[in-house]
Amino acid sequence: MLLAVLQAESTLHRKIALHLPRAATLESKTRTVARVFHDAQLTPQDVTDVLLPLLPDGKLSLIMGRTTWHYGQTPLNILVLGVLPQHLTLHEKWRPERSAT
Repeated sequence: MLLAVLQAESTLHRKIALHLPRAATLESKTRTVARVFHDAQLTPQDVTDVLLPLLPDGKLSLIMGRTTWHYGQTPLNILVLGVLPQHLTLHEKWRPERSAT
């Protein structure tokens, strides 16, 4: 599934489903993606363990950003550290915090 997310360069379920190597309808694969994300109990360390081996050796360009997302009515400030190998940004670490506002 993670490889499909990387290939799709998106978090939209339908776009990820296009990259799943299964002989099933797009609707079926889209439901599979939705179930995986709904049921996944991934930690930031799990994601890091998968992504770090994909990075090239040597110096890397790091990118840091902050954004605010809403989880229901709860605003979350999210700090993201990304790695820019060539022209692809992989989000390596994130730290959700409750907004002070």
